[in-house]
Amino acid sequence: MSLGPSVSGLWIIIIFLILSIVSYFISYNKKQSRIIRLILNIVGLLIAWSVYLIFLGLIEFESKNDVINLLYILFLLCLIPTFLYLSKYEHKESITHILKFKDIKKLPKNGAIWALLFIFISSVTLTTFIGANTTDTDDQKILFYGQNMLGTWDIPEYGKYGREASGMFGLLPIYLTASGYENEIIVENITTFLNTTQPVHENITRYMNITDYISIIESSNINRDILKDINVFVIANINKSFSQNEKDIIWEYVENGGSLLILGDHTNVGDIQEPLNELLTPANIQFRFDSALPLDSKFKWITCYQLLHHPVTLKIDSLDEIQISVGASLDIFSSSFPVVVGRYALSDEGDRLNEEMAYLGDYEYNPGEKLGDIVLVAGSYYGQGKVLVFGDTSTFQNSAMAYSFPFIQSIFTWFESERTETGELIQIGISIILLIAALLVYIILKNTRISFTFFPVILSIALLISAFINPILIEDVNISGDVVYIDSSHGERFNQELFTDDSINGLILNLNRNGYLPIILRDFSKEIIEKSKILFFNTPTKSFSRDEVGFLKQYMTNGGIVVLAVGYEDKYASLPLLSEFELDIEGVPLGPVPYVEENPEVYENEPKFVDSWPIVFNEEYSRSYYNFTWDIDYYLMVFVEHGNGGLLIISDSQYLLDKNIESIYDYWPGNIIFLKHILDDFKAME
Repeated sequence: MSLGPSVSGLWIIIIFLILSIVSYFISYNKKQSRIIRLILNIVGLLIAWSVYLIFLGLIEFESKNDVINLLYILFLLCLIPTFLYLSKYEHKESITHILKFKDIKKLPKNGAIWALLFIFISSVTLTTFIGANTTDTDDQKILFYGQNMLGTWDIPEYGKYGREASGMFGLLPIYLTASGYENEIIVENITTFLNTTQPVHENITRYMNITDYISIIESSNINRDILKDINVFVIANINKSFSQNEKDIIWEYVENGGSLLILGDHTNVGDIQEPLNELLTPANIQFRFDSALPLDSKFKWITCYQLLHHPVTLKIDSLDEIQISVGASLDIFSSSFPVVVGRYALSDEGDRLNEEMAYLGDYEYNPGEKLGDIVLVAGSYYGQGKVLVFGDTSTFQNSAMAYSFPFIQSIFTWFESERTETGELIQIGISIILLIAALLVYIILKNTRISFTFFPVILSIALLISAFINPILIEDVNISGDVVYIDSSHGERFNQELFTDDSINGLILNLNRNGYLPIILRDFSKEIIEKSKILFFNTPTKSFSRDEVGFLKQYMTNGGIVVLAVGYEDKYASLPLLSEFELDIEGVPLGPVPYVEENPEVYENEPKFVDSWPIVFNEEYSRSYYNFTWDIDYYLMVFVEHGNGGLLIISDSQYLLDKNIESIYDYWPGNIIFLKHILDDFKAME
């Protein structure tokens, strides 16, 4: 078996060992018999762990989750020697009231006080991201390697629909440009690249061109002049090795302070493993011939991630920002370090005979495969430069960009920062020296009467202080331009998993096609929203506050558009906003409009609603985008002008979901056309 510490139960053993050792040192009785009991307890814990590991090796798992659930057995086994050890425990602790005025003069002679102080400073020093401040992004250049790679630089466009039509990396430089970065891409032949990425002869309506956001450099090789003014060099899925001279130039660039972002994928798909591993040798990071899979029964990573203490992961508000799918796990050595780990994950070894399915394995755990604590993202320092490696490219692909871009911003913020390996080693060295000083002063100064409770309390305070300081040290990167936010801070009813019936990727794709940059808004921040063009709410379940309604009115006055999709049964959280504009939704269930079950091809070019209700509105200030007549007129989509912007209300909680606009394999042309018409109207309102 090859088990990580989480799955093997190592963390549980460590906790019991700490309990045993600490209880010995704070015990009143330190006789030889007590030492023997401590040793026997430690031996008992190791025996319990061995029994558990043997048990794991003998059973067959019907479900991958079984291995996690079995950790309770280890915990119960460890309780046996621990209870025997503590059954005759003698504890008598003297507490000095150190805060009394008359005792203040004795404090400098109390070794425990100095030990506490050194531990406090040591902990803050070790855990604070010193040097994480960034420079101006306007001065930052990013170079993408666009040759000899598995993947495309396509952008979502009309005429191509579904998940496969979303493209791979084309939106990444566009989003980065909106954040103030200057982007370049190096290719061997500009004409070939453009004809492949944006073929003119297809004559497809395109509102966004990659050439408007990125400069294209034509070169057959990497040389020093190309990398001279570059801050970050991005290499994704290369399937041809660099020459030795090119590799030397790349690592010389990193050693002198450049940053390298490497993106790869699972099981040597497209023959990428060898070129990537050859390049990464100096960084001590390697791609494994495997697929990293979550142990979650539905293959969801969100329940399995573990984020390491690092500037890249600090500002992740929601784990769905990471957006890792199926990629390779990483082997790390010596100076490299993990950044994102699949704590409960499986390294599914690839099958070299399964060429038709990209060498993927059987998606099951087999004895000998790595289980638990799989490295998904790793970093390394090289000279004065930084390296970050992803075992999967999904985070940076077009379909994930609306979710993952805040995480991507954190990555490039770290690349810009002044943190270096030397700086981090100095931090660690100072922290260790302070810990040694704490131990020495505690031993040398005889007066050490103090409650041991102070030590964990002081440690916790130190960690809270660094947790408060670190976000301040790392500046937020602003994004401007045609930004659209899709709110999730009000408990909106949509699935944040990509391309399911109840997700909103169809909406995101159509916003991309119209030149917008959609981003999921996880925190209702006025400062962030003010810089956007459109704000979407899909069936909020958390009520709008009076302050939020006031802000949204001002946002509309300044030219912002708010789109609210909500049906009668879900309207109550939205009533504070609706009533402000004399809007309401009647409890008359109209259902699907039009009813298309029998003749879908007849209606496929018309808008389609899933579960609609009539809107009540003041016709003096509003206009209808969609209505139909059945005895009387029913209005299902109404726009209320307010200042230079306004509010669009859609009386259907499911109208903006994938099943109604565009899903992984299917789409409704009428809604795509109608959404384009609405977005064109919004642009005309400027």
